[in-house]
Amino acid sequence: MPTNAWTFIAGVYNGAPLTLYVNGEVAGTFGNVGIPLVSLSGRLCIGASQNIISDYVTGYANGDFDEVRLYASALSAPHIRAVMAE
Repeated sequence: MPTNAWTFIAGVYNGAPLTLYVNGEVAGTFGNVGIPLVSLSGRLCIGASQNIISDYVTGYANGDFDEVRLYASALSAPHIRAVMAE
């Protein structure tokens, strides 16, 4: 990611694969995320990695997060771009 610049990042997961969007465009897909994206400990880690075995959180992102949103269903690519334009 560029430094000192606003970047829109969205992840969409509808069972498989996980799709990552950067500034409204698909940046990559991940067909095997390993486990369902659920929080086993009641915590949701955004910008960090949580080991599900030891519940240890590590790998913190170096930056700030602003306007974090969670949706109950997977968004389409046009909807991702519309949210980015808000």
